[in-house]
Order: sequence, then C-alpha cells, then structure tokens
Amino acid sequence: MLVKLSQSIWHCNACQQEFTVYYQSLAYAHSLMYARNNVLAHWYVFRDPAFEEHRAIIKRLLKDKVPEDKFGVWNDLTCGICCDLAPDQSVYRLDPYCPNHEYSQVQLLYYVESKQAQEFDLPEVTHQRWNGLSAAEKEQLVLAELRRWLPEL
Repeated sequence: MLVKLSQSIWHCNACQQEFTVYYQSLAYAHSLMYARNNVLAHWYVFRDPAFEEHRAIIKRLLKDKVPEDKFGVWNDLTCGICCDLAPDQSVYRLDPYCPNHEYSQVQLLYYVESKQAQEFDLPEVTHQRWNGLSAAEKEQLVLAELRRWLPEL
C-alpha cells in the first residue's frame, strides 16, 4: 500500500533516549506497524478478525487485574502478536521500538514539521500463524506477550 510518511520524535521511558521514526496520518482504522530496525508495515484493523479476537482476549485476561480504561493501552502494546513476524523476525507493534530496548514503553514527543511527506510502498501485515492456532493457543500467546510488559500477570 502506498502511504505518505513524515517524521516524529519519540522518547524511551527506560533509557531516556530520543529517537526519530516515521509516522502516518491515515484514515480511521489504518495503522502503521513498527518492527525492529525501522521495518514498517500497514494494517487495516477495521473489522479485522485477528484484531477483534486479540482485543477480546485482552479484555478477558485483564478483567479484574487492571482498570477497564487501560485495556486499550495493553491492546495497543500487544496486538502485533497476532500478526505474522516482520521480515527481521520481530513482532510488529503500533508504537515504535526504542533502538536500545525491546520491551520498554515509548511516548511520542512531537511531529517534525515538513512540507513534503515521503511516499513508501508498505506491505500489509498478515495473520497466517494466528489463524492456524486454536483459541487456547491464541490466549497463551497473548498472555506470554502481556507478561513481557506486565510480569506480575
């Protein structure tokens, strides 16, 4: 899919480093997915069965463990687990990876002003591995990914 991307500056909460990545201002339900080493892909999440299954699993696993208004945060951090791995064998994410830490939370600081966005031809994420799993295997996969972020689960 051809998309126009601009740059943004992010901050890693673990190492305090700032880093630059591309971002996309897309229409509703279009997501730019990040893998390690600045590998990018596109995901149209609207009515995507894998996304919906993942979200339902998150709600089930986190019920009574975190406030309901935080489910979206954990969904966003872990939804890439239902996508096939990136070409570099990393898990896609909605937020970029810190260049120094695989599992640290990052936050957007600001968008770099640019009169001209760069155009990229991005692959679509796929869900072949996810689609081949049983419901119990999917739940175990999501739980394992959640535990990377919330070891107390």
